[in-house]
Amino acid sequence: MDVFSCIGWHYSVKLITPMYPIFQTTRGMVCLLIDCEKSNKMWEMKCLTETNWEQGSTIVCLWSLNIMFASRMTAKDIIRRLENGVIDGVKHEDPLPGLSTEPIPAAVLLPLFRLNHEWRLLFIRRALNRADRHSGEVAFPGGVVESSDPHPVDTALRESREEIGLDPHRVQTLGRLPSFRTSSNYLVTPVVAQIPWPVELSPDSREVARIFSMPLDWLADSDNHEKQNWRPPGLNITRQIIVFRDFEGERLWGVSARITLNLLSALS
Repeated sequence: MDVFSCIGWHYSVKLITPMYPIFQTTRGMVCLLIDCEKSNKMWEMKCLTETNWEQGSTIVCLWSLNIMFASRMTAKDIIRRLENGVIDGVKHEDPLPGLSTEPIPAAVLLPLFRLNHEWRLLFIRRALNRADRHSGEVAFPGGVVESSDPHPVDTALRESREEIGLDPHRVQTLGRLPSFRTSSNYLVTPVVAQIPWPVELSPDSREVARIFSMPLDWLADSDNHEKQNWRPPGLNITRQIIVFRDFEGERLWGVSARITLNLLSALS
């Protein structure tokens, strides 16, 4: 059984025996999957305690979406899920006061790779720069579309080469997510791709302070992120943003966090 198809709604699950569909959740619950049919975001599972395997009770799981990206999920699976999703249209944040009505086109690369039988997503932490309003933030490699870029994919690949030294020939484009209009008035197209690992990278220290990655399983766990109120610098308004728990000293939040959740939603 492909583990990636066994979606624990709010609980990540992992296969603990190859002979029977028994899974261990991140919260210690042992579950036997007895119905693989999804209906209205429900899974019927047989829940067994670790101390009493004989006394199991059938429940319907109405948990928030949390995907287990197992080793058997391939790049073709991701391509298919992205193709089946809605790739047209624009997701919006309310623009901040004083911004022009015409957004600035931009693109970012969401590089996926496999390590130790799991999918991971590559991020950067931007270098400290007083001229950059996103200085020091966790982000994806990317930037503003230039006139020489035929397509947002070309922008994402060009910027990734400039920022982290990623060779475009080592990148397999898998698809894209709906463009995302940010509150700072950028129209960002997220491009999803797979890269080999390890791969040679050389960050531009003027733009990138660190390159790192996070497991998709961890990102998909709803316990690891929440909504928080945020006040843009210099403005007397409050916005709700997504903030992830710190992961190895790095905090994912804001637009990059929202794009990450959009990716997870598309892959579900």
